Amino acid sequence: MLMQLKERVRGGRSEPRRVMAAGLAGAVLAAAACSTSRPYFEKELIESYRREAGALAPSAQEARQAAEAGHALAASPVINEQSTLDDCVVYALVHNADVQAAYYRWQAQKERIVSAGSLPDPMAMIGRTLLRAEMRYAGGVSQMVPAWGKRELRRTEASQMADAGRQRFEAEALAVRYRVSSAWHELQYLARAIELTQENITLLRSLETVAATRYQVAAADYADLIRIQIELAELEDRLAELSDRRNPLAANLNAAMNRPPDAPVPWGGAIEPMILDATVDQLLVMLRESNPELEEKDREIDAARTASEMARRERYPDFTIGVEVEDMREPMEGLYDQVLLSVSMNLPIWREKNEAVLGEAISRRLAVSAERRGLGNRLAAELSEAAFEHRDAHRRARLIRDTLLPRADQALESLLALYQAGRGGFLDILEAERTLIEFRLALERARTDRAVALARLDMLVGRPVPAQTETLPDKALTKPQEPHP
Repeated sequence: MLMQLKERVRGGRSEPRRVMAAGLAGAVLAAAACSTSRPYFEKELIESYRREAGALAPSAQEARQAAEAGHALAASPVINEQSTLDDCVVYALVHNADVQAAYYRWQAQKERIVSAGSLPDPMAMIGRTLLRAEMRYAGGVSQMVPAWGKRELRRTEASQMADAGRQRFEAEALAVRYRVSSAWHELQYLARAIELTQENITLLRSLETVAATRYQVAAADYADLIRIQIELAELEDRLAELSDRRNPLAANLNAAMNRPPDAPVPWGGAIEPMILDATVDQLLVMLRESNPELEEKDREIDAARTASEMARRERYPDFTIGVEVEDMREPMEGLYDQVLLSVSMNLPIWREKNEAVLGEAISRRLAVSAERRGLGNRLAAELSEAAFEHRDAHRRARLIRDTLLPRADQALESLLALYQAGRGGFLDILEAERTLIEFRLALERARTDRAVALARLDMLVGRPVPAQTETLPDKALTKPQEPHP
């Protein structure tokens, strides 16, 4: 049967049909190369990012439900002046461009795992002799097969780099969470500072009315009225400065959420009084276990070790297996169609080149190891600094709330009683009122610094640090009393 087929092929087809057959074979090979068993559409990739972003926001109920259901967030939270910090974090994780870029780089590295461990594309060959006396056609295919273990090492290295990409994505998400938290708390502090400054201006205007009334009846000096007016002008200037700061702070928060700079942002939200419930030593252990930047370096070190082993295996030859068919259009005596099986291999004889590849891999591993040590020391120093900032802010908040504000309030009440009895000085009341307002502002500043430092600790450790809600009664928000003429 095979011989009959050969005779029919030799005697019954023309050269154009040979060309047509070759073109058809090339088209089949091209179609096979372009096809894929796992089509990956851009929409699916975007939806997978939204699912992953939702899973990174465990404090938001909407994100938790979406992650448990296995689908993307149906809609991002609507951000307005009443939005919570969790809403802003979820929105930022879904829309932030830096987080998206880190995610898609991670996905690109995951896709490389398949290609890194795959065989090279086979080679197809077709040709003919140029001597008319011996008209021959030849066609064949060949496949290069890497030496044992090379494909597995390439796949392992690609997988380790993909794991590093995953850690980079999580580190970027943590950084964005911190940026959002910091900007959100600064905005809420600004809202409280504006509110307290407006209260102080209202109080000073009432004091100005009292001083003017007493001056008209010769019960007060003109200097008292001038001093109040100077103080009032300074406060109005501070209020204008605070009001101007709202736009850049709002733009900073919107930038972290990838929104227009003039989009509405939360305003006047309450700052949650969370207190760190762990020592620095405990935090350092947590940092070494879960910080994604350190994990990223560890995966890169593993990949560099794999690359070193792969460089050593480059000293072993790769093999190419081929099959070739020679077709005699005009058979000559003693010459018939031939089927050739070939095996070839490269000869890695250039020792300097192979040693250079190995030296490059080893140097890269040592470089990443040095970076990892430096990063670990730097993160430990930043963690100690953030822990100090949190403790210092909590100490300031507790001192102001429990000691300074109550005493300032008592001093003001005493001065008001003396003033109403005709034995106190008006400027003493003014100074006591200003001190009380400054303490209230300092308390809000300390609470904001405490919350921002806690958010920074979360970012450095890589997960929420142990914390508890401050339960002590707050006696620091006593509103200053207005004197009566």
